[in-house]
Amino acid sequence: MHPRNWRKWRTRVQGIKTKHEKLRDKRKDKRQETRDKRQETRDKRQETRDKKQETREKREERREKRNSKKSCIF
Repeated sequence: MHPRNWRKWRTRVQGIKTKHEKLRDKRKDKRQETRDKRQETRDKRQETRDKKQETREKREERREKRNSKKSCIF
C-alpha cells in the first residue's frame, strides 16, 4: 500500500485515531466539561434564588398575619 494512503487505511479499517483526531476529541471533551460546570453553577444559583424567594414569601405572610392581628384587636 502506498505510504500516502496508509494512514487513511489504518485509521478507517483498524479504528486507530490520528493525532489530530485525538486532539479534536480532547478539545471536545474539555468543552463538554466546561458546559457541564456552567450548567451546575446555573442550577445552584437558581436553587438559591428559589430558596430566597420562598423565605421572602414566608416573611411576607408572617408580616401580614401580624398586621392583621393588630388591626382586629379593637
